[in-house]
Amino acid sequence: ALWPLLSPGGCLVYATCSILKQENSEVTGRFCRDIAPEARFDELRLDNIKGVIEAEPGGVQILPGTQNADGFFLSRFGRPD
Repeated sequence: ALWPLLSPGGCLVYATCSILKQENSEVTGRFCRDIAPEARFDELRLDNIKGVIEAEPGGVQILPGTQNADGFFLSRFGRPD
């Protein structure tokens, strides 16, 4: 619901405390396919945290136990200018 309110050049972050594909990459994929086809995935760099893996499409997954934390998923979308 927030995407139409986002200013051109702005970004939207989707984050969950989940490791489930259906709550993470499946949601971001549907968002880009069905809601905001103009959205682009912005790169997220978390190289300094061990246990981080790339998730498809365009997100990163932090595995449970990393930095003594629960699992986590992050994806960032940019709105074209």
